Amino acid sequence: MPLDERCGLAGVQAGTAARVITTARDRQLYAVGAGRGRLGVVLVHGSGSRGLCNWAKEIGWLTKAGLHVVGYDQACVGESACPGVSRPVDDLISVVAELRSRGATQVAVVGASAGGTLPLIAAARPKSGISAVVSLSAANLAAPLGTADAPDVAATSIATALRVPVLYVLARDDTASSVAEITALRKATRASRLILLPAGSGHAQEVLYDEAGMQPSTFRQAFLAFLHSPK
Repeated sequence: MPLDERCGLAGVQAGTAARVITTARDRQLYAVGAGRGRLGVVLVHGSGSRGLCNWAKEIGWLTKAGLHVVGYDQACVGESACPGVSRPVDDLISVVAELRSRGATQVAVVGASAGGTLPLIAAARPKSGISAVVSLSAANLAAPLGTADAPDVAATSIATALRVPVLYVLARDDTASSVAEITALRKATRASRLILLPAGSGHAQEVLYDEAGMQPSTFRQAFLAFLHSPK
């Protein structure tokens, strides 16, 4: 099914190309890519059945900003295969490697909501290929991932092991995490920043838009600046 039809967003498929990424464990993940160049961005969706549709609206303007973008359906979501054992960390690292094989030399991973902790856990792995992480409105910070490749690992348990730049973002009234929780996580993460947005800024991808959801938010400029030069 075409991405614009699947996601219910007219014109979303313009400039994108669908592909299947085969992971290191021979698992098949459906992905959509756009753009080219050395500055890569992998988009990780949160929970629910929409999968990469959660990021469909963002792919176009990220590409126009000069970024080499790929979003994907996690295993058992959307059009990706559904193997018996869940290995989202391994899968993400394979997606990063695939983007690097297409010319990206720096790959930032952006996760939102329930997908906001997965990039952190993956980035703590040696040789993950991840250059930086953006965690938007991350949920379940202290909860173990509970998968075959990270059964007892939580964002809070690996924070001190992170060696890549991390940008944490949370609206002050977001209930996905508390301000105290995200502040503690930022303090435990060596090369990190925390942007606390005003109440009413929204959750996950919503923070990238104004209150009407049509125009870029003030925060989007800082978001793009970090993706171009993580620090």
